Amino acid sequence: MFPISFTLLIVFDLVAMTSGKLYANTHNPWWLASAVFNFALVGLFFAWVTTYKGLAITNILWAAASTIFATAAGYWYFKEAITPLQLIGVGVILIGLVLVNS
Repeated sequence: MFPISFTLLIVFDLVAMTSGKLYANTHNPWWLASAVFNFALVGLFFAWVTTYKGLAITNILWAAASTIFATAAGYWYFKEAITPLQLIGVGVILIGLVLVNS
């Protein structure tokens, strides 16, 4: 069940962050409502995931995956600039994910 619950955690987190960014850009209250609702789901799914991997590992995996997917969404969807040094940082995060999961 860990892969499913963790995937849902990351999906809701990405939807919440994207909704927050869209609210900041448009001031449409529906985007704010979406962000609040999805962040509430993030809390619920985070608690669920901790039953499989524990708090420390869950938090490490969540923070890393969230950073990677938020960076990708910012770059491709919102057309935000990513510097070469920032890309190296994302690479280091990927290496960290491999090490944590070994």
